[in-house]
Amino acid sequence: MTGHISRRTYSQMRFTFRHKMNLDSQYIIFQRMARLSGVQPLSIDCCKNSCIAYTEKYIYLESCPCCGEARRNQHGKPRRQFVYLPLIPQLQGYFQSMKMIEALSYRAAYDLAKGDISDVFDANHYQRLLRHHVMVDGENLPHRYFLDSRDIALGLCTDSYLLFRRRRKGPSGTPILLQNYNLPPDVRTHSKNLLCVGIVPGPRQPKDLRSFLVPLDNECAELAYGVQTFDALQQVLFKMHA
Repeated sequence: MTGHISRRTYSQMRFTFRHKMNLDSQYIIFQRMARLSGVQPLSIDCCKNSCIAYTEKYIYLESCPCCGEARRNQHGKPRRQFVYLPLIPQLQGYFQSMKMIEALSYRAAYDLAKGDISDVFDANHYQRLLRHHVMVDGENLPHRYFLDSRDIALGLCTDSYLLFRRRRKGPSGTPILLQNYNLPPDVRTHSKNLLCVGIVPGPRQPKDLRSFLVPLDNECAELAYGVQTFDALQQVLFKMHA
């Protein structure tokens, strides 16, 4: 994956060196990676033109309220689906790496720069959160925001981009990225540290982006309550909040 080898090239490599090594098929490797990561992709029906995802108020509709396109084809199958990659297993995976656990301590060790804005933690919004109890759906929870040094601060980034840059009016995709503010600023924007939970398919920008964010919203509520996670450094189970 790091070398961006195509399936065809990998299959040729398996065949060429079959007398020296036994390489599993790409399908078997991907299945093993999926089991180890714990990330199970969630397929959600969406409009053929990516106007909406069929969630919440749209869940029982059979056609798009924006463009009128039918939800299913003549065989009763969805014409297009949006694939959501769950956030919680990705965050839990951080706490299996000693190096990553150390990097995540940046937020807890950050020194407030009074009068200056050096990072998001100097801003009024974050400082206000520190004084308040976590609230989910109108319910005040017993713990305050970022009370635990392992609590994770996230920022949502999303914008459409052209899939083929030479075509100004060509198809676009809309990635849903989460930036991990617990990491130091000089590494948090590196591609390997950005958390991608899905890409809204083209050919157009979504008309109701929130409908695509419903599964993320549900996971954020779960993370507000706390998710049981194993800390490989301290060898303990703890409730991870984000």
